[in-house]
Amino acid sequence: MKKPIFHAGSIVRNRTHQRAYNAYRRHKTPGCQFCEFTIDLDHVLEEHQLFWIVRNLFPYHIWDGSRTGEHLLIVPKRHVDTIAHFTDEERIAYMDLLAHYESIGYSIYLRAAQSGRKTVAHQHTHLIEVGESIKAQLFIEKPHINLTR
Repeated sequence: MKKPIFHAGSIVRNRTHQRAYNAYRRHKTPGCQFCEFTIDLDHVLEEHQLFWIVRNLFPYHIWDGSRTGEHLLIVPKRHVDTIAHFTDEERIAYMDLLAHYESIGYSIYLRAAQSGRKTVAHQHTHLIEVGESIKAQLFIEKPHINLTR
């Protein structure tokens, strides 16, 4: 029996992005794709001294009970798996970036290095522009269902 491509809960991608994300995970090449960023890539929006700001290629559609707008990532230029390993200079620059994006309305999310749901070992922080609340969100033990009309 083929596994359905449907994921739901408080964090959800639309079907197109979920399919693309599943394909990416199945065919992931060795090495760290986050270490290969350059300013010439279409999804790289800003280059800072120690960090990249990039558009998430597999953005969430629903975040914490609301539709999402733009979904960005803060990615350290240096390969590091957790903010606990940031240098003092990286910590200051990181907090400045977080403060800027939080002040203009983005929600901030990151997973611990040991999280089983983290699919890229290179530390990255999600910046999610939260939109309107969805009208109904129904959670049943399994599967979860979102009604978003």
